[in-house]
Amino acid sequence: MMLRNRLVAFIYRLLSFGLSIFMLIYIANTYGEMVGLLCCNIEFLLAYLITISFGLLIIVNAVDLSHGIKGGASGLKMTFHLFLVCLSLFVILSQLIYIYPAGLAKNSITEIMMCFVFPGLMLLDWLLFEEKGTVRCFVVPFYMLVQAIYASFIMMRPYIWSQVKLPNGTYYPYDFMNFLKYEVYQVWIFVLIAAASSCAVCFFTIFLNNVLSRRYVNPLKLYGIE
Repeated sequence: MMLRNRLVAFIYRLLSFGLSIFMLIYIANTYGEMVGLLCCNIEFLLAYLITISFGLLIIVNAVDLSHGIKGGASGLKMTFHLFLVCLSLFVILSQLIYIYPAGLAKNSITEIMMCFVFPGLMLLDWLLFEEKGTVRCFVVPFYMLVQAIYASFIMMRPYIWSQVKLPNGTYYPYDFMNFLKYEVYQVWIFVLIAAASSCAVCFFTIFLNNVLSRRYVNPLKLYGIE
């Protein structure tokens, strides 16, 4: 499943990059800072990564256009692109299932941008323009390792920059990670639940990617079960 038109892909990625830059500036103006937001949460990190990715995609796509309009547009390395897709899907689902029903935060526009628009742009790019292929599940531990490193940094950040609070007025971007509010064992239970959910999303995304590629015959062998 892929739209094989390099010009359409280029226009979409150019518009997505411009919209991403606009949203980052809007979010920075809302919170009064930009670089510091990288220390906040997964949504902010994903927004930065998606913006950079669209910038790179524009470059490789522009080179592709020299070979003609028809044909598949070049993309990023599949394992990296799929990692962004996994994070995007996890952010959207977590918002819809756990957070969004309880109501948006005060800055609802920024919440929508970070939790739906940024991930949605990346998911749509993957569905329409990314050349899909078989990806084995051994990449999931690496995906989880990146998230674990980032989560560890978030937990250590209050001890490194004890004088700097996040825009939500606390030291932690997520309420369930707040050691000042919950017992240590409760925080780790919440973290393990979040990690298990993220892991499940990664496996599902890889499965969906491989199904859409239509390139494999034996799914048991592909997933290392056989």
